[in-house]
Amino acid sequence: MQKMLDKLAFCSIFSYCPRDNSKEGVFAKKVRDWIKYDTIIKVKKPVLREGKVITVEKEMSMAYYVAERLKSLVDEGYFADFFQEDTILVPMPRSTPIKKGQLWPPYQIAKAMENKKLGVVVPLIQRMVAIQKSSYAPPSQRPKPVDHYNSMGINKMVDLEIGYVVFVDDIVTRGHTFMGAAWRLKEVYPDVEIKAFAAMQTISDKSKFKRYFYPAKGTITYWANSGTCRRDWESIG
Repeated sequence: MQKMLDKLAFCSIFSYCPRDNSKEGVFAKKVRDWIKYDTIIKVKKPVLREGKVITVEKEMSMAYYVAERLKSLVDEGYFADFFQEDTILVPMPRSTPIKKGQLWPPYQIAKAMENKKLGVVVPLIQRMVAIQKSSYAPPSQRPKPVDHYNSMGINKMVDLEIGYVVFVDDIVTRGHTFMGAAWRLKEVYPDVEIKAFAAMQTISDKSKFKRYFYPAKGTITYWANSGTCRRDWESIG
């Protein structure tokens, strides 16, 4: 494999820290689980009734809530360089080849984003061979970008000309899935521009965790010496 890029721009809207057990930290972990399992949640929303603004509870999937919050940020001018109506949204595959009826949170998030006119979903990347699930492995045994690259393939059923893609995932830690998928996509579409969006980012350093709603953007950088990625970001809020 010839490495075709070593940097990816990314953005996210939520954050959590595995080591933070404060009230905010515990709630952030709950949000993480809602995202991972696309839980139905209740959201308080203001509505106008008979000339008065009242608050009502509305049920929605977590994927839809992610897309709604993201759309609000884009409308306010944030992430304008990431999302346009014709952006191709590519959901990241699960750690195993997808089965019919199986939960696929990145796809659900991408479809909700499409509903909000943040792009068009095209499942270009497939998992061809099962790989170790990162969240169940110690840091030293988590799949590296090359492992993701080797276990992925391009959907041969898709035939289109593409110029700009945004990868979509539920959680980003180091960015290894994004980087491996980018290498695989670049093989077939060498001129494509790729960026990445994750609903939530993992913040390992407890001192850097601020709150669960934490819109941020930054860069995922591949380090050839270690075969791993480093993720740097800054808050935009």
